[in-house]
Amino acid sequence: MNDPAIRAEKVRKSFGRFVAVEAMDISVPAGVVYGFLGPNGAGKTTFMRMLLGLSLPDSGSIEIFGKDIFSEKEAILENVGAVIESPSFFEYMSAYENLSYLARLTAPVDEKKIWEALETVGLEKVAHKKVGKFSYGMKQRLGIAQAILPENRLIFLDEPTNGLDPHGIVGVRELIRKLCREKGITVFISSHLLSEVEMVCDSARNMPRSGLQYFFCLSDYAPLAPG
Repeated sequence: MNDPAIRAEKVRKSFGRFVAVEAMDISVPAGVVYGFLGPNGAGKTTFMRMLLGLSLPDSGSIEIFGKDIFSEKEAILENVGAVIESPSFFEYMSAYENLSYLARLTAPVDEKKIWEALETVGLEKVAHKKVGKFSYGMKQRLGIAQAILPENRLIFLDEPTNGLDPHGIVGVRELIRKLCREKGITVFISSHLLSEVEMVCDSARNMPRSGLQYFFCLSDYAPLAPG
């Protein structure tokens, strides 16, 4: 049996007396678009940072593709990309230059892979345009291009349609489904909007409050089981 893309058990994180994440469990199958729901300030970004090994939990365990994120972080992150909060780029550089430079910070990336990423997100025609002249939606797409380089199996997107106009929202939705369907990438999305998760995700769960946890199978539009 294949390991899930993400497995977290009893994850807890506090800041002083404030508990940001309490006894969080999650299991995400590989090859799906998975939604993570919760209102602003519920702790979604904090939890995603722990899934990426960027923040240590007080307790609990986290595995990515069957490997512990904290003891095997370097090996895991070779196949994982993320856009947490808003993507940041050098605005005086072109889209291609940004991807080329940022990719070199982690591992050598073939020029062909950079062009493939730009084509995947629909930015190949503006590859040499300075990012400072990009719309917010174009920057979101560029962030996703960076997240999939070189050949990542799992990407995290934090509120990917937040701040976009209707046209941009539809474009990002289609792009996310394309990444999963055509490239087999597991996509983990956080959102505070149930309607947005319904439009793009295969399944979802909420950020629990008061110990209540719900898991949703969006293909039949009904909750599978409360935890």
